[in-house]
Amino acid sequence: MRHDSNLDADYVEQLFGDTDQWVARGRMLKDGDRCTVVAVDSLGDGPPMVLKRYNLKNHFHTATHAVMRSRAAWGWINATRLLEAGLPTPRPLAMLEERRGGVLRMRSYLLTTFVPGRSLLDVVQAGGLDGARLRDQAKQFTVIWQKLGQLRLGHGDMKASNFLVDPDHRLWLIDLDGMRRHRSLMWLRRERRNDMRSFMRNWRDRPDVAAIFRARIGNG
Repeated sequence: MRHDSNLDADYVEQLFGDTDQWVARGRMLKDGDRCTVVAVDSLGDGPPMVLKRYNLKNHFHTATHAVMRSRAAWGWINATRLLEAGLPTPRPLAMLEERRGGVLRMRSYLLTTFVPGRSLLDVVQAGGLDGARLRDQAKQFTVIWQKLGQLRLGHGDMKASNFLVDPDHRLWLIDLDGMRRHRSLMWLRRERRNDMRSFMRNWRDRPDVAAIFRARIGNG
């Protein structure tokens, strides 16, 4: 386990003493085969936090991931990279890996700050952005996109639901466990092409939205 030195040590001990009970008591944000995400209370009157449990699926999946860096560890590393670069993403607070024999990794858990808001996909589909605000979201997306390129990072799952729009209309990038840094320029370009296709695929039924993002990316 590792955790932010500013996080209360007693809280950390309580949280990771029986993490699954915290998951069970938390407010469900996402209940999927791949991961379970809940909002959990902080100490005192502080804001809630987000606890993500990366689940095991089948025996093959377990075997292939047991000797690799856990998804929670990747989430911790990549969030730290983005924050150091000034990009908006929830701050990682604690990370835990279940291990067998001290080496084989099983489930893993990541605790982060809570960012209130809705996914970019939901906001656009609900008609929550007028022309000016949608162009502003496209501008913020382009800043994130360009910075990821400078950092040689591919997101790995850059769909619009992995961007959050907070109440102040700031755009946040989430779900970072698939993000990787590429030394090879060829692999970086390939990953970024895949990322862009994944993002633009969300707007197949909204050519007006797609045009705004394309125009901004082209001018950025």
